[in-house]
Amino acid sequence: CATLYLIPSVETLQEVVVQKFLANGITKARDGNISLNTQSQGILPGLAEPDVLLTAQALPGVESIDESVSNINIRGGTNDQNLLLWDGIKMYNSGHFFGLISAFNPFITEKVTVIKNGTSAAYTDGVSGTIDIQSYNNVGDGFFGGIGFNLISADGYTHIPMSKKIAVQFSARRSITDYLQTPTYSQYFDRAFQDSKVSTQQDGTLDQDIERDEDFYFYDATFKILYDVSPNHKARISALYANNLLDYTETLASGSASETKNSGVEQFNIGVGGTLESIWSGKLKTHLSGYYT
Repeated sequence: CATLYLIPSVETLQEVVVQKFLANGITKARDGNISLNTQSQGILPGLAEPDVLLTAQALPGVESIDESVSNINIRGGTNDQNLLLWDGIKMYNSGHFFGLISAFNPFITEKVTVIKNGTSAAYTDGVSGTIDIQSYNNVGDGFFGGIGFNLISADGYTHIPMSKKIAVQFSARRSITDYLQTPTYSQYFDRAFQDSKVSTQQDGTLDQDIERDEDFYFYDATFKILYDVSPNHKARISALYANNLLDYTETLASGSASETKNSGVEQFNIGVGGTLESIWSGKLKTHLSGYYT
């Protein structure tokens, strides 16, 4: 047999980053981490706004068994095995309307990182996965803000530079359901209580009339101070408060008899945290953080 000599040729490929993963603003890196940029992110079908927690469920390996934002399952794990951070603050209550709406204002959110293939030890938590939500973090972004309204809630947000070194951010959202009960609210209400004894319809089969009287509302507010001590030292202080309150009265009338049941529930989450990022040299930098939640 003839001898054939082959000359090896080696070509080094650059890191591959998939842009527009599922939609605009969703980027997948080589290590499997997925970044959601809310500024350029498209709204997925079925959503009225770029809800970050609902968008995350469109990613492979991320789902919710009850189709809510509060019970996110990553790689088959349970929701309490996930680490959910907002500006470095650990969150325990992530949803409004009993998990149907995200508790984080999407218009003040700058970047969301979803880690589902091995969480960095820097996070110190998150057995199943990590969702890291970051608000705007640059003093020099200039003034911006906005207000919005839908059939469930009204919201507003703003970023105000006080000087070249200091800026403040504020956002607030409150439901209008205790003032105006829209068809959208009725659909959300039926979905939230579909597996409970709370009823929204008359029971004609038992010849019983069910009357309901509920006082339900939710609200959330965030506040952030950005202070650039120097070009190499940046301090940030963030705070978030989210609240859900339901006061429900149900009257069951059957003939001349009637029965009244009262129920109430409140869910809230408060968190305050701060960070100090310092660059000491080209080889040394530090990141100090602390929070209360």
